[in-house]
Amino acid sequence: EKANISINIDSEKIYMVGFSNGGMLSHRFAAEKSETLAAIAVLGTSIGGRASSEEQLWVPRLPKNPVPALLVHGLSDSIVPIEGGTSPQKGGSRQYLPFNESIDFWRRANECSESFVIDQKYAGNVKIQRWKDCRNNSEVLAYTIKGWGHRWPGLSYTSEKYGLESFDIAEDIWEFFQNFPR
Repeated sequence: EKANISINIDSEKIYMVGFSNGGMLSHRFAAEKSETLAAIAVLGTSIGGRASSEEQLWVPRLPKNPVPALLVHGLSDSIVPIEGGTSPQKGGSRQYLPFNESIDFWRRANECSESFVIDQKYAGNVKIQRWKDCRNNSEVLAYTIKGWGHRWPGLSYTSEKYGLESFDIAEDIWEFFQNFPR
């Protein structure tokens, strides 16, 4: 016998977060279903690339609606390199687009102006670029983390070793999301 389950969801506050392959899924879902999401956060990922050097470049089409986006990447990521290309750690022929291409995708999608502000945290180990002058009051934030590889920047991994003691990206993501009901 099936149980009737009722879930109360505020459809104006649906957000998506993805790391690595989950970030690629989040990029794609947000681009294809922009009307369903209030904002996204993607970490350690790329907006597109090629399955191999012989394959065509794949990038999602620009979304119909703006989607506020927070993007995070470690400067020392050897799985999905920030500069794009093949993965030095995984090998193979899969090619990723550079992190800047992901930023530019969401800047174009949200029709942001060229101007941005830069902020820093943790003695400059975390750099944040913010584009606020975007369509429908959306934003694009791009975090880069010095010395950071392909892992979630949370309390389980941040330490004095990286100059990031107590840094937890989940807090920044939640603060970002709260600014954007759909």
